[in-house]
Amino acid sequence: MSFREKSWKFVSPLALAVLAAGCAASSAAEGGAAAAAPVAVTPEMIQAGRLVFSGAGNCQTCHGANGVNGRFGPNLADSDWLWLNPSSPTFARDIADLVRRGIPQPRGQTPMPAMGGRDLSEDQLMAVGAYVASLSQ
Repeated sequence: MSFREKSWKFVSPLALAVLAAGCAASSAAEGGAAAAAPVAVTPEMIQAGRLVFSGAGNCQTCHGANGVNGRFGPNLADSDWLWLNPSSPTFARDIADLVRRGIPQPRGQTPMPAMGGRDLSEDQLMAVGAYVASLSQ
């Protein structure tokens, strides 16, 4: 058996392992769509989100009470959104994701820091997403 044949026998299982790992990573990336499933919004979640919006999240400072008449941020109580689609089944989750990362360069508005410049938990982010989504319905 030549060196090339011996090398191929050694590399073959390694190559298969690398290929399998690549496929698994690809499947996980595709599975990200499943992670963006709609949030089961409850009245309790909306209420918790209202408290985050007006308190710990610091949202009403820029967006105004109940998401309207804000001095620095856009109205959140209508269906006119630049960054998200209010008719999307993942709208509440999309809002939570937007709040998580912020909007550093908005169009014609003041930048929004990630999480309003606060340290919000995942539950708080999802709650405020549910609350803000409820405002435009």
